Amino acid sequence: MGTYLSIGDLPILHCRNVNSVTKDEMAFSTPTAKKPVSLYTVHDGAVHTVQRSPFYKDIILTVGGWNVAIWKEGIMTGPLLQSCCAPKRYTSGHWSLTRPGVFYIGREDGYVDIWDLLEKTHEPAQSQNICITMIMYIKPWTFSAKQQFIAIADYYGTLHILEIPWTLSHPSTNEVSNFWL
Repeated sequence: MGTYLSIGDLPILHCRNVNSVTKDEMAFSTPTAKKPVSLYTVHDGAVHTVQRSPFYKDIILTVGGWNVAIWKEGIMTGPLLQSCCAPKRYTSGHWSLTRPGVFYIGREDGYVDIWDLLEKTHEPAQSQNICITMIMYIKPWTFSAKQQFIAIADYYGTLHILEIPWTLSHPSTNEVSNFWL
């Protein structure tokens, strides 16, 4: 398993753990070295989100600039999915906690794009206006088996809490076990 990293406007950097530290290096308490494996220029702006799927630890969501990308660790040719340019820059993102093919992406114009990859892979399935300013943070939350919410923070510090509809919070038959196979 490796580490995915992006700093500001720099490309996505993939490193893997390297356990080649000698005894002399360990005596000086140096951390385990990580060497870059790959460098990808996918996002056309600052990367705001790098997050592993809660269902598949080798699937990673990255959000930055005007697009999103989904990666599979071990595939060195680039992302599995890369969106086209959005009308406004993407500012945050989060995977669904209950559906492996759903994620939420915040935009600079106050909209949240809801991607449902079982419905559409080339564009968001839905877009919802939340506020008039930039979405800074998104976090879904499971209240009970029947009810889920999403917390959305905007640039002015206002916290918007909305209920996630049943269709976006409850997986279809075999969705969890068969999605990324």
